[in-house]
Amino acid sequence: YVTESPIFVGPLLADFNGDGRQDATVVEEGTGEVNLLSLTEPPILWKQAGTSWNTSGVSVVGDGVLLIGQGISWLSARDGAVTAHLGISGTEHGVAADLDGDGVHEAVAQGFAGLTRVQLGETLKVLWQAPRVVGTEQLAFEDVTSDGVQDVFFGDTFSRKRIGVVDGATGDLVWEQPVAPTHH
Repeated sequence: YVTESPIFVGPLLADFNGDGRQDATVVEEGTGEVNLLSLTEPPILWKQAGTSWNTSGVSVVGDGVLLIGQGISWLSARDGAVTAHLGISGTEHGVAADLDGDGVHEAVAQGFAGLTRVQLGETLKVLWQAPRVVGTEQLAFEDVTSDGVQDVFFGDTFSRKRIGVVDGATGDLVWEQPVAPTHH
């Protein structure tokens, strides 16, 4: 299978359509078009265009597909239909994670808009936003506040050159530390 544009994200392998076999998804650069491909014939299971021109993260959560990029979109894994979209400007990276241990994944998205925790499902509900926290690197999770909810470690090596932790339950900044430049 050849995409129309260069591949921006992917491939991500998972059983998207519930047939017991692995499928692959790729996101095309420039258009943000999501292609769900079978590893057997026929190759294209579905395509979804128009979710975001810079989709940079794809996760499979249950029967849904989470897309991060200029907002957060929730798609049906079976047919690619957009079931919900939250337009959060400046959202560039993110991941699905069960922060509170209730068995339900949330999305944690970051970018120039700050950090946002969203409840996933047929509707996307913002649980908290931390606009002062601008992250540009991969997120990590650990309960450092000992409240039973995973806290969010972020890194910003682009503008403010710092790392820090946000309380996963409230979105409040727990701590941050500047990162000194290295000299060789």
